Amino acid sequence: MQLTLFKKKLCYSVVKNRFNFALMFAQKPQHLLSFLIIFTNALAAFAQDTTAYYHDHHKILYKENTSTEFAYDVKYYRCHWNINPNEYKISGRISTYFTTNRTDFNTIGFDMDSSLKVDSVLYHKSKTPYSTTDVNLFVHFFKNVVANVLDSVTVYYHGVPYDGKPQARDFGFTQQFHDSPSVAIISTLSEPYGAMKWWPCKQSLKDKADSIDVFVTTPEKYKSAGQGMLVDVTKSDTFKTYHWRHRYPIATYLIGIAVTNYDEFAYHYKMANGDSFPILTYCYPESKTQWQQDAKLTMPAIANYEKLFVHYPFEKEKYGHAQWGFPGGQEHQTMSFENKLSFYLVTHEMAHQWFGNKVTCGSWSDIWLNEGFATYCEGLSAQAMISEGEFQRWKKGKRDKVFSAPNGSVYCYDTADFNTIFSARLSYAKGGMVLHMLRYELGDSIFFKAVRNHLNHVNHAYGFAVTQDFENTVETTSGRDFTTFFKQWIYQQGFPVFDVKWRQSDAHILSLNIKQTPSDVSVNYFETTLPVRVWSKGKDSVLKLKINAVSHEFLL
Repeated sequence: MQLTLFKKKLCYSVVKNRFNFALMFAQKPQHLLSFLIIFTNALAAFAQDTTAYYHDHHKILYKENTSTEFAYDVKYYRCHWNINPNEYKISGRISTYFTTNRTDFNTIGFDMDSSLKVDSVLYHKSKTPYSTTDVNLFVHFFKNVVANVLDSVTVYYHGVPYDGKPQARDFGFTQQFHDSPSVAIISTLSEPYGAMKWWPCKQSLKDKADSIDVFVTTPEKYKSAGQGMLVDVTKSDTFKTYHWRHRYPIATYLIGIAVTNYDEFAYHYKMANGDSFPILTYCYPESKTQWQQDAKLTMPAIANYEKLFVHYPFEKEKYGHAQWGFPGGQEHQTMSFENKLSFYLVTHEMAHQWFGNKVTCGSWSDIWLNEGFATYCEGLSAQAMISEGEFQRWKKGKRDKVFSAPNGSVYCYDTADFNTIFSARLSYAKGGMVLHMLRYELGDSIFFKAVRNHLNHVNHAYGFAVTQDFENTVETTSGRDFTTFFKQWIYQQGFPVFDVKWRQSDAHILSLNIKQTPSDVSVNYFETTLPVRVWSKGKDSVLKLKINAVSHEFLL
């Protein structure tokens, strides 16, 4: 996701890369030796925190999902919402289909903010008691639910999201205006903790619904964007109901709706096997001409990702865009919400369909698996679709972003803080550049094979993965141990700063004295490969120097 306003998924005008860490020394001794030492894809770019780098989720400061302790598995949501963009409120009913393996299960819990009010709860067609807290709804059954048998409960509710909390209205459920501004739009943004602000749900990074159906009833002049395929639009009096059907597993935060006077158009992406799926775009009427042109980059961008990774994960349904008012984007499954279709925003949000939607981070501490990959995919798109020069500029921008402060880890230890989770410098830029470093270490063939294995892993495809899962896949694919690499660049803080001195004793001997000072005091030194390019007599060589101490002297 990219949001300038939230620092979340920064609307990347800073989209560049960081690896060509160049340190240059040039002299001309009488021996006609001329050096230019360039630390090219220097692994000396990023790092993290030595303290407890083995991710102990019990040490995370914020309990991410209040309902994950509830021992049930969501199978399906059937969501009915009533939305009038001119009125800041919501009402509807949510049917949750679930199973439990417990024999003593007689209370089901949902995440729900106290600004939402329950009208009634139906269980087996009868009203059942419930209780609420500031952040939860508990439904109490009269007897234990039968274990391992599909069951369901329906919650009728209404409310004004964030009622009494106006400072929070930029999250979750938002009313904005467009077209000078006279037309209202209501849209949702649930990542990371916003879903409970506008509907009772299981807000979890441990449990995906297997499928959903979403019905949005709105005044007839409006349209609703959603996940999956639009299977029906029914009219009743002056209202229309839009029915979106999605038949892939989906994390709660990836369910989103947007309602306004949309215009629409579609292109079609043709796959290698001859099948195709629609690229559906919902945009403001005043934006249609521009969006029709800009949306054309979607097809070559998908083709590039399919070439590098695996098939588009939701090819049986669609991909699409819905315009909204936030300055950035959110990768709602099969339909990203964006304020404009700029190159880097489109390629970032689209990449999330693979990294974040097909395989979702297993905790907000591991958000870099979503954002680092999507960020790096921007650079890969620039390299393939624009030019190598643009890729180099992109990398420099990311490098400069990371080097703008000395500390911070890619792994997020404080998941209570929104800006820490969605740090543009760490989760995005540094996460992306760590992947570039990993690509350099592995080589293209093994790197992309490891990424494909990660996306197709039987335990993670259309499910969740944490950093250790990705590390395991890299090691299994490459046959190499990457414990130190992940410890340094993901879990520890900072990056190494190198001081390089050289001298030439005669025409054939070069002495290099290399010292490193980690940017953060929590790290003693970094083990890395330092590429050094040497020019002499019109020829050059790249020397890959193994750094595993504070200082080294190399005689070459």
